Amino acid sequence: MVTVNANTVAISLTNVANAQTINVTLYGVNGGGNLVIPMSLLAGDVNGNRAVNASDVSLTKSRVGQPVDATNFKSDVNANGTINASDVSLVEIEIGREYRKRRKL
Repeated sequence: MVTVNANTVAISLTNVANAQTINVTLYGVNGGGNLVIPMSLLAGDVNGNRAVNASDVSLTKSRVGQPVDATNFKSDVNANGTINASDVSLVEIEIGREYRKRRKL
């Protein structure tokens, strides 16, 4: 489902599998051309380096107990509103994962 409100576009990523990058195309942006936006999802990649490793575990551990905000939301891996031991465990499970090839939606 896609919703548009002024200059904000919200796209549900419910059916996007873990460890992949998709290309979202917005047609007729500002009455003109199309805009392709690559979007990636990799559970546990809290530092955004496109792989899950010990750095992600360390970063998540360092954030345990912090309130979730715009700077640390990726460490709330299970998206329950708190960063805790469950998030650390989920990152540890994902160690070794990397992004897959892109696919066009």
